Amino acid sequence: MSTLPDPEILSKLERLDLAARRVVEGFLAGRHRSPYRGFSVEFARHRQYVPGDDTRHIDWKAWAKTERLYLKQYHQETNLTASILVDTSRSMAYRGRFLSKLDRARLAAASLLFLILDQRDSAAVHRFADHLEEVTPQTSHPAAFYDCCERLLALEAAGEGAAGPALEELAGRLSRRGVVIVISDLFAEPAETLRAVRRLAFNGHDVLALQVLDRDEREFPLRGPCLFESLEGSGTVRADARRLRAGYLRALGKFQEHLHRGFRAAGADLLTTDTSEPLDAALAAYLAARAGRGL
Repeated sequence: MSTLPDPEILSKLERLDLAARRVVEGFLAGRHRSPYRGFSVEFARHRQYVPGDDTRHIDWKAWAKTERLYLKQYHQETNLTASILVDTSRSMAYRGRFLSKLDRARLAAASLLFLILDQRDSAAVHRFADHLEEVTPQTSHPAAFYDCCERLLALEAAGEGAAGPALEELAGRLSRRGVVIVISDLFAEPAETLRAVRRLAFNGHDVLALQVLDRDEREFPLRGPCLFESLEGSGTVRADARRLRAGYLRALGKFQEHLHRGFRAAGADLLTTDTSEPLDAALAAYLAARAGRGL
């Protein structure tokens, strides 16, 4: 598996398109396949199996009755349609020793978009903070990738936001089933996030949340007197970080457990990474786990 360029180089993101290609090449060799497959919306009829047909569409119940192989055919067979949401609220501006969370989100969005478009599937990219806004309209043209990279690079972390309301708004806009990928730190009321995830899953969408954290947020390495400043508010607090650490880690653990349990219950995926980890390795581990579940 390949490794990513030095984080200091990636932090500049001067060539987001090349960085994204390298991520994709790092976890899939040769003709890579999407972590998702297209689907068909309505059964139409059977036809006899011909060698070379996709065996996933064989009707095994018909075979059991007739001992002949038939394929199920559908109306409006479709390729994958994806919606990628990038969190651009102020909390995504945090940067410790590696990439900022927003830079990591840009790279993740570009990598997934490249993978989807390279298969001739289609995707749209949105940003959210105070409101949901389209960055790139739905497209299946690989040439649109470069324009999207430029638009992703232009995004700035500003405003307050939460994934739940953005996902709820998107759910109201979508007219057909597809894949919804949200890239965010998910630092908001988990009940709102999980309610939106359940709605999307109930409507037939395949939901993945790529939770982007900084290692500082996961490990809380601070010591001694510190001034803590809210990135999405005006408050500041002076406190002894050493005394806060144990309580903070307990609260974070409960928060993460609540999110992961809620996503599993909804039949959705939640992948938690931090900015210090190679993105290709994190995505490869996710795809392997998904394939192991037969998805």
